[in-house]
Amino acid sequence: RRVREREDSEYSDIFSILNKITVSNVEKLSKDAIALLNKRDDEFRLRVTTLLFDKAITESAYANIMAICAKILNSDIPEVSEDLFIHITMFPKLYNLSETNIFPDITDPEYDNKVIQWMKQKDKRRGFAKFISQLYTQNLISKEIVESCIKNVLSDLEVCAFQPKSPVTEENVVQLVEFVFEVSKIIYTDHV
Repeated sequence: RRVREREDSEYSDIFSILNKITVSNVEKLSKDAIALLNKRDDEFRLRVTTLLFDKAITESAYANIMAICAKILNSDIPEVSEDLFIHITMFPKLYNLSETNIFPDITDPEYDNKVIQWMKQKDKRRGFAKFISQLYTQNLISKEIVESCIKNVLSDLEVCAFQPKSPVTEENVVQLVEFVFEVSKIIYTDHV
């Protein structure tokens, strides 16, 4: 990543913008990002939306601010919401239940690395739920997209319910329920 950034100073500037963005400066920094995006091609825009999406789901505390930034970008560059939709369609890959990491046994020689991988996956899945919720509240994705994700999760929960109890099925259930919990916050407020 750092090699690419040195080769592309505008991408490095976008990276810096996304790292500095706060509630108080989101409008200004998003406009700065728009100026950079308008100079470049579709491939650059896709790289930027990928970076924004990744930051939002891997650092879920920023999901709300990244959704606001995406909305501002989309107001000038409507393809941004299309790019975000492409990322959302990767939902089944992110929540692939056969690839769920579990909390390792303390005696495992790879204990530290496995705990880190477990936490990263868990946080990324939770971040995905938070970010799509925020994208929905910003009107960047439709209710049907959110409902489709919920239906997938409920279907996966049903599959888990009929599997023998194991650390993997338990972890899958916990992470799927966390998804429903995160998304239900916005669905509930939408109906109130």
